[in-house]
Amino acid sequence: MLISMSKLGTGTLEQKLIAVGSGKGGVGKSTTALNIALLAARGGLRTGLIDLDPLSNLGTILDIEQSRLSGVSSDPSQGSLKDFSLNIFPGLDLLFPHSGAIQQGSSSSSRASLPGILFQRFSGELEDGYDCIILDLPAGIVQEENLVLLPHLARLLVVTNAEPTSHVSAGGYIKAALEVNPKLQFDIWNNKFEAGADPSFNPRDLLGNYNRYAPEDLQLDGGIEKQIRHVAFVPPDPALNLLKAGNDFRLDMLYKIREALILIHELVIPVYENPRLPLIHRRMLRYYLLKEYDDPQEDQAFEYCASLFSMSVDRVFPDGVKQEADRYLKAQISNPLRCSVRDSLIIIDEILELYQRNQGFSAASGIFQQMKRGFTSLQSRLLKSFALMNRLLQRHQDPNIRRRFGDIDIPMLRKSLGLCFFHLGVLKLLDHERVKSLIDKFVPKKKQNGRIVRDRQRQIMLLLKKDDRYHENYFRLIKNMFPLVEKQLSRLAQKHGLQEIILRDAEGRVRRDVYLNMLSGLMHDLLNAGLGVHVGLRFNKAAAEIRKGWSTLQELMEMDR
Repeated sequence: MLISMSKLGTGTLEQKLIAVGSGKGGVGKSTTALNIALLAARGGLRTGLIDLDPLSNLGTILDIEQSRLSGVSSDPSQGSLKDFSLNIFPGLDLLFPHSGAIQQGSSSSSRASLPGILFQRFSGELEDGYDCIILDLPAGIVQEENLVLLPHLARLLVVTNAEPTSHVSAGGYIKAALEVNPKLQFDIWNNKFEAGADPSFNPRDLLGNYNRYAPEDLQLDGGIEKQIRHVAFVPPDPALNLLKAGNDFRLDMLYKIREALILIHELVIPVYENPRLPLIHRRMLRYYLLKEYDDPQEDQAFEYCASLFSMSVDRVFPDGVKQEADRYLKAQISNPLRCSVRDSLIIIDEILELYQRNQGFSAASGIFQQMKRGFTSLQSRLLKSFALMNRLLQRHQDPNIRRRFGDIDIPMLRKSLGLCFFHLGVLKLLDHERVKSLIDKFVPKKKQNGRIVRDRQRQIMLLLKKDDRYHENYFRLIKNMFPLVEKQLSRLAQKHGLQEIILRDAEGRVRRDVYLNMLSGLMHDLLNAGLGVHVGLRFNKAAAEIRKGWSTLQELMEMDR
């Protein structure tokens, strides 16, 4: 439930502030602050975004022209609030856009005084002029800016990643913040969160994860647990990368295919229904198989589970239990269906690793041609792997096979395989000159340093304003692409024996409406990937979780009033 503008937009300056901090850099703090600000503005709130992080520059990240930034005053000791305000999107002002640069080049004392100047001189204008004010704080509690601001805050949004070292840093950040302001409310925003996490790590237990590694005298008291609330669990997604240089659609498609294959991999490894094997052992063994999909080994599986308890394998797996566990592992490791999914994942991982290893190389470097050959080979190998998976699914309907490898949801698996096939069909189309031309004409461009580059700031603006012409062009693009996609899928299905994974209705007719919706959602995400913001991603899990997190944060802010 979203809180109405009238409720969230009222109150004191303290109640309107959302300070965004983190225990360490690189966890997506600035991305989170920006997305929350955009959501607030799009929801009708008059929103101010203040960049207090000297190692970040939201103006540059948002691709704002230097000529616009230079027109804003950089001396906060004089002038009114409007002199330090730059309207970047409808309802959203970037306030004091030079503050990060000012602080980076200032002495320690002047850096610490800047936040004080902002909220002493401009507190009245901030309170009257805005419904919501987002502060992008420096990473880490040792920064003087944090120490100056903390006494004036009611809440602190702590951005972390869902992994142990980030939770330790976040816990230390909370510990230090409490020493300055014991009444602070902490809202935890988890980035790079993946479902089915390691059983040894609970991403929802930040307090416990921190105390597990912290010295006894630095541990957090359990009593402060009521001051810590998790508001968002955002999965990793390269499409939300603010610093992505351009639209590498093939790379984005690979991540989408990989995401669908991970789901298939989870579906083909059933939860072992055997009362002779304790539930915790079943879960640990299944997690090991999901985690080590490329080369699972029985001995390593037992050692991994034992390490979670800090015990020997014999203690964790007594004779009878180990026999049942061994039977389950042998069946799943040798399961041809699981192996075919594994092979597809390995194929994708190889090309992704090649790409990541050679980012920044020019097209003339030779690496580009190697990657082009890799993409061509990958598509052919994936089609063969999909065909094998489809045949194995047919075999899995045999009761004897099901008893041996476990009961799986075949209709769901076939639909998921159909989704992979659809994505692969679109991936192959991206090499066609006509498709490249259609897409290239759609993306806004500008001239920068003598080169034609993507105009990210204009593209975000068009999305936020819901520009009619922009959306008309988008629907025209889909209209032109859809027949090409239909023809591509039909040809590939016929050539590789994949007609059974084409999505059909009860009468066997191709679900053209479903494919049209899938193409529309996919292209919307691809075209707007790399903007680093949620607004262009309608069918994206990370974007959906960002929106859900903002909704939760609004509700908590209203409850705390």
